[in-house]
Amino acid sequence: MLIRSSRSFKTMLILSLLSFPLRGFIVHHPFSSRPSIFVALVDCPSIKMVGPAPFVDMGKKAKDLLTKDYNFDQKFTLSMLSSTGMGLTATGLKKDQIFFGDINTVYKSGNTTVDVKVDSYSNVSTKVTVNDVWPCSKAALSFRIPDHKSGKLDVQYLHPHAAIDSSIGLNPTPLLELSATIGSNELYLGGEVGFDTASSSITKYTAGINLNKPDFSVALLL
Repeated sequence: MLIRSSRSFKTMLILSLLSFPLRGFIVHHPFSSRPSIFVALVDCPSIKMVGPAPFVDMGKKAKDLLTKDYNFDQKFTLSMLSSTGMGLTATGLKKDQIFFGDINTVYKSGNTTVDVKVDSYSNVSTKVTVNDVWPCSKAALSFRIPDHKSGKLDVQYLHPHAAIDSSIGLNPTPLLELSATIGSNELYLGGEVGFDTASSSITKYTAGINLNKPDFSVALLL
């Protein structure tokens, strides 16, 4: 796309899509064929495909193979979607002689997603997620009613060779959590740590490495 101004000493802005992982603006002087300024932006969709996964997803493929969709209890799920961006899901589970149920509503508008769930104990869980707060990042605010100490803020940042997640509880003595991975989508390593400000103690610390291949996936967590 070429943009010209009507003023003297016109400058030309050429919007060019470069090879992964950058795109940006190249600014040319009218009498020079060489670019003088390049402002780079990260191509976030490409990063999600080739960058490392967040630490919480390390080993997920192997876990899903062993545990996902295996259910020995009576369960039903009813989902409805509308063209306005709202979705409604009702789930029921009968385990032994006890029945559990919840209703989940999701509404999407632009970069914002609002997720509200009401369970059979009248607890209301709400999560508001905003994508691209700044390039290649997202922030999520979650809380549960009536638990006034359940508020939590999560922030995630994705980079071509790293993924960083942080979490902080929204109460006077919050629980702090931080995790990071470095590498590529095929091979990456990372770790996580949790700190409880109430007791001034480390609640968890884990490290791991993950290898993905077209026909297998291996993860080692310590």
